[in-house]
Formats: sequence, structure tokens, C-alpha cells
Amino acid sequence: MIQLHHSLTFPYPKTQGLEPLSALICLGYRERKGVAFQSKDPIVLSNIREKTPDMTDPTDLRRNTGPECQTMTDVRYEVDRLDRILVKLIAERQNYMDAAARIKGDRETVRDPARIEEVVSKVLAEAQKHGLSGAIAEPVWRTMIEQCIQHEFEVWDELRSDTQKQAKG
Repeated sequence: MIQLHHSLTFPYPKTQGLEPLSALICLGYRERKGVAFQSKDPIVLSNIREKTPDMTDPTDLRRNTGPECQTMTDVRYEVDRLDRILVKLIAERQNYMDAAARIKGDRETVRDPARIEEVVSKVLAEAQKHGLSGAIAEPVWRTMIEQCIQHEFEVWDELRSDTQKQAKG
């Protein structure tokens, strides 16, 4: 058993290569401020999740860490697994861009240069903590942010277009 939180354990032996955070992500559990998990029951824990991508797919469980991989098949399995997880997380991020488009009253507020720099700064700090090269993290996030902004503009316009059509109709 892996201890994830005061009273939360994960029923996989550490020998499967799952660190606590990875186990947490793979199962879609997340600790939220002000919420103390009192149950060890995965059913109860799953009810705590709020619109978190379902990461319980058995193909999303790690088989090997990078140093443990012995073949390109091992490496490709892990990269494909991570890509599936990243797609789920980016889809969740996109949902927040949809919410931002709905909430922001002025189209001019969609692009917020100060917020962009704040996000990139936070990402670079996280990248450094986890050994991710800033040369990878920064362009990846700047590209994702720019694409999210474009998506938010499209959603913002579509929402206002629909509202105008209903008002005229």
C-alpha cells in the first residue's frame, strides 16, 4: 500500500513503479483545499472527483520508468500512455477556456498578456522542480496558451452570436 494522504492509501505495491503522485493522477483522484479524504474506499473517493478526466483506464498505468525501459517497445508504450493522459488533461484545460469565454464580458479581455507571463513563469518553476527542460516547457506552454486563446475567441464569438440570433429571432 502507498500512503497518499493522512488516511488515503493506494492499493498498488510500490514495486509496480507507481509513485504516489502518479498513482493519484492515474486514478483521477486529487486533493482539494479544504477537503480531507476520510475514506480508503475507491468508490467513495470517486464521488469526490469533480469533472476530472477519467484516468482509470488500465492502459494508463505505468509499467516502467524511463531508466527501467529495456526496449523501444517499452519506451513507446510509456510515451503513448503519457500522450493519452496529456490529451485528457488538455481537454479539461479546454473546458476552462470555454468557461472563461462564457464568463468574460468583453472580447478584449480574452488575451491577457500579464496572465500569459504569469502562467509561463509558474510553469517554468514547476518544470525546474520536476527536471523538465525550460527549452521544452516554455515553447510547449506558449503554443498551448496561444491555441487556447484562439479557441476562447472562437467560443466567445459563437456564444455572443447565438445570443444575438436569439434576441433577433
